[in-house]
Amino acid sequence: DTANGDARSLLNALELAVETTPEKWEPDNTNPIPAWGSKIYISKEAAEESIQKKVVLYDRDGDYHYDIISAFIKSLRGRDPDAAMYWLARMVRAGEDPHFIFRRMLISACEDTGLADPYAIAVVTSCADAFDRVGLPEGRYHLAHAALYLATAPKSNSSMAFFDALSSVEKEDAEVPNHLKDSSRDAEGFGHGDGYLYPHAYRDHWVAQQYLPTELVGRVFYTPTDQGYEAKIKDEVLSRREMQISAILEDIQPEKPDTGASCGMHPLPHFASDFNNPIGEWWINKNFNTNTTVKKEQLTFTPKDDRKESALNKADRSWRGRLDSNRAQVLTSIRDAMIQLAQLSRHTRSLIWNADDGLLLWDVSRKTPEGVTAGVCSGERGMQILEQYGRTLDDLDRPVLTLRPPSKENYLTSDEFNSVLANYADKGILFDRLFFRDPFNCQDSADVLAYSLEQLPKAIVPDGFTVVISQRIPGKGQRIGELVQNQILNESTREVFDTILKKMALAENEFFTNQDNPLFAWDEKSIAKTFSDKGFEVKSASRIITEKRRITEQEINRWFDTENSSYGSALAVQVGNDDLLKIKNLLLSAANNTLFDWNTTIEFMTVSVVR
Repeated sequence: DTANGDARSLLNALELAVETTPEKWEPDNTNPIPAWGSKIYISKEAAEESIQKKVVLYDRDGDYHYDIISAFIKSLRGRDPDAAMYWLARMVRAGEDPHFIFRRMLISACEDTGLADPYAIAVVTSCADAFDRVGLPEGRYHLAHAALYLATAPKSNSSMAFFDALSSVEKEDAEVPNHLKDSSRDAEGFGHGDGYLYPHAYRDHWVAQQYLPTELVGRVFYTPTDQGYEAKIKDEVLSRREMQISAILEDIQPEKPDTGASCGMHPLPHFASDFNNPIGEWWINKNFNTNTTVKKEQLTFTPKDDRKESALNKADRSWRGRLDSNRAQVLTSIRDAMIQLAQLSRHTRSLIWNADDGLLLWDVSRKTPEGVTAGVCSGERGMQILEQYGRTLDDLDRPVLTLRPPSKENYLTSDEFNSVLANYADKGILFDRLFFRDPFNCQDSADVLAYSLEQLPKAIVPDGFTVVISQRIPGKGQRIGELVQNQILNESTREVFDTILKKMALAENEFFTNQDNPLFAWDEKSIAKTFSDKGFEVKSASRIITEKRRITEQEINRWFDTENSSYGSALAVQVGNDDLLKIKNLLLSAANNTLFDWNTTIEFMTVSVVR
């Protein structure tokens, strides 16, 4: 144990002890001293000195032992290579077990260096392995090498995230989301695994979806530092996390106030009950509270007569999963365009309206570290998730969140809107930028916002005050006729349907430009005119956003329902029921195997105060 497995060290220590114990050591004299056959008694002190081990001063079971190793580890943590070498030398000189030192360095490599240098654990492990091959005294090189690497490496204790997660697990045992459950068991009966998106099928091998239990959405355990390797991955980790939260929150059903108020700053139009037309589910979901969030587990089911859950079906589902949504990229492009238009500076003060999905909140906050970022949330659930995520930030970096005030009307009035900004002004916050995503669903809603901005007291509107808006234009949504012509038919089949598609194009154009329908009786030009007439400076630009999406059989049936869908009935008048059925059947046959490019026109607009 003393020689740590090194026979040379043991023999050297024994030789030194023998030679230094007698008063004289002259073995080569004619009369050797001490005489041949003499017994040499080696004292404890001589033994300690010869083996370079101070038993009294370095008792492995005493405080001194733990104090030295504590000083060593703290020197590594504090990135002081000189102190680390000194305390390491003290331990080696005192005969500390090198394996104990290596064990502590292996712990430090993950606890203190962590992902700031993910190679640290490999370096220490390699040095420990080399020491086992070499032993002492040369093995001291490997001790020093490992210690110097740790003492000079960047530091991060982000692995403590595990213990935060462990604490959360001990407090609650949350249910596994249904789409994350094992699809090889009970998939047919309970829908286990249904809705899971296979990340390797997407660009960059990543797709935004929920992985935490629903109760913990927005909870953050791991926060990358700005040290070493973590500094390189930090922005990507935060961006993906925020896009994931945005995608989840966008699907959470808005909380509808008891008064019947909508969640946008606009009245609910009288035609809200008729949305069986292909302007996109977003319009229904965003404004009229018909969407749902994570798929629920099916608690009952009726067995199929002919079971088809075979390997082929599973392979088909897997393949289709490899093709789906580019939703995260769509959201990112909208966010980036709005932030670019805002021309933010480090001290800009920004208010994000309906901030529940968090899409703009975090990126705006990062880009304005010396300013203020605030968000008005339309529902408690979204606000709770954002606050939970915000707790990972310093107090000064944390966005200021508030709930949208309740309204007695079915929309937010001008006075209620102005009261929100006045409340912030009372706290000393005057905003330079105000962000809106899809605030309008009819011309009246644009009129309400323009009037509200006009009525803002000048005292709470600083110079350079600008409203940044992204707005999807329903009248310029995807035309189904174009989709059929360009994405289903080919050169050999287009001629057969040419006459039908021409009639359909005319019918769709007439339907989507119908000025008697409030849903389509407005566009980016009418919005711009509304603000210009109030004295604001308006700049705008259109962009076509292409989303990868599937079309379900249920959607197709709703669209082409000539009795219950205004879209279907309008097409039937122009195209005829028989020809319309042909188009419907084309869509139905292609829907299962086609990932469509669904085009949406988004207007990006800035509305600025002119002094």
